[in-house]
Amino acid sequence: MADSIKSMEQLQTCEDLSDDDNLDEVDADRQSQLLKQVFGNLKDTSHNAENISFNEDAQDFAEKAKNFAPLQLFDDYRCPNAHKNGGFPLNDQETMNNLRSAIKSVITQAGRTILSGQFNLANISFPIWCMAPRSILQQIAYVAGPISFNLTAAAHATDPVERMKHVMAANVAYLYPCHNWGKPLNPVLGETYQATHRDGGHVYMEQVCHHPPISYINFEGPDGIFNFSGYTEIAVRARLNSIYLDVGGHKTVRFADGTEIKFGNMQDVFGNTLMGTCHHILHGKFVFQDEKNGVTGYCNVGDVKGRPRDYLDGHIERNGQVVCEQIEGTYMGYMDFDGQRYFDVRHLEMLEQSELPLENKAPLCLRSDARHRSDLCELLEGNVEVAQQNKHVLEVDQRRDRKLREQAVKRREAGGPKIVYPHEKSQYYDL
Repeated sequence: MADSIKSMEQLQTCEDLSDDDNLDEVDADRQSQLLKQVFGNLKDTSHNAENISFNEDAQDFAEKAKNFAPLQLFDDYRCPNAHKNGGFPLNDQETMNNLRSAIKSVITQAGRTILSGQFNLANISFPIWCMAPRSILQQIAYVAGPISFNLTAAAHATDPVERMKHVMAANVAYLYPCHNWGKPLNPVLGETYQATHRDGGHVYMEQVCHHPPISYINFEGPDGIFNFSGYTEIAVRARLNSIYLDVGGHKTVRFADGTEIKFGNMQDVFGNTLMGTCHHILHGKFVFQDEKNGVTGYCNVGDVKGRPRDYLDGHIERNGQVVCEQIEGTYMGYMDFDGQRYFDVRHLEMLEQSELPLENKAPLCLRSDARHRSDLCELLEGNVEVAQQNKHVLEVDQRRDRKLREQAVKRREAGGPKIVYPHEKSQYYDL
C-alpha cells in the first residue's frame, strides 16, 4: 500500500524481528538524550511543517473539490530545500549523526553479508533509542490527509480522463507533506489503527502479515464517494553507502459509479547513509489502469533526462489514443497536465485528521490499536530503557507466533488436523 507513504518510515523492515537480539548497549541517559535530539520535535526534521495548513470548514473543502479549477500557476517550482540530486535531504547534522549510529549498529549485527546487497534487513532489529514514538501504521495513515482533496474532486468528476488526472495527482500530493526522517516502530501482526476526517472520512490500518511485513490501508471517503485501499510489502537491501527499498503491493481507488483505478507503489533509495549528505529519493514507472472506461495513465518518476530525480513526466491514453500529451512536474513542487496545475506544494488543501479516541465505542476503537503498544507508550514518556525491554518482549512473541504458524503449515501438509486442542499441543508443536 502505501508507498508508502514516504519517509524514514519506509525503513520499517529494518526494525523487524531478528533471530539474534544482540544490540549495542547504550547508556539510558544517552538514549533519552538522543531520543530528544532526534525526535523530540518532529517538525525540526521535516521539510514541510511551515507549509501545512488545514481547512477548518469541511463544507468549504468539499465545495472546492467539487468545483475544482486548475491553479493559475505556471512556474517550474521546486522547493529550495530539495536535494541537488533529487528528493529529500537530511540537513540536520545531529539527526544525521544519530541515525548513522543506529545504522552502524544494524550493520554490525548483519556482518559482511549486508554489503553484498543480498541481505534483507527485514531480519535485523532496529534499536529503539533512535526511533520515533509512533507506529508505521500511524505514519501511513497520514497519507489520507493530502490525497483527500484530489480524490474528492475525482469522485465528482464526470469525465473519466479528468478523474484519472486527479488520481495521478493524489499519488504525488502526499509525498512532500508526509515526509519525515523519524523512524517509526514496525507494526506487530494484527496491529490496527483508526482515524477520522472532519468531513466524515475514515481511515483504517492493519498489519496483515509479519514476514514479509505487509501493511494494509482502507480509506473511506465521506458518504462513500470513494474508497482508497491497498497494501505495501517491503524488502530492504543495503549497500556500502545506500539503502534500497523494494516495494511491492498495489493501490486501488473505487468510485460510486463502479470505476476502479489501480496502480503500483513507488520504490525508495536512501543515499549517502554513512558518508555525505543523506537523502531520500522516490522513483518508479507507474501505470494507472481504469479498465471500465479504457483510460490508462503513465507516469515516470525519477528518470527525466537532465533533471533531478524527483522530476516526473508521463501522459494519458483512452482506448489507445493520447488524450493528455504532457504530464510534468516534481513531487518536490507541482504536477501539471497539459499545462494545467492539479497539485502544488504551496497550495495544499487538507482537512485535519484526528485519531479515533481509544475509549470510543461507536465506532469501536479496537484493543489492537497501535497506541496500546507497551513499547510505544514508554517511548512517548521518554522511558527508553523500558521501551527497549518491551520491544524485545513483543519481538519474542512474534517469533514464537511465526514458529507456531510454520509448524501448523507443515502439520496440515502432512495430513494432520486443522485444529489442535490444548492436550494435543505437545504432540504437534515444538514449544
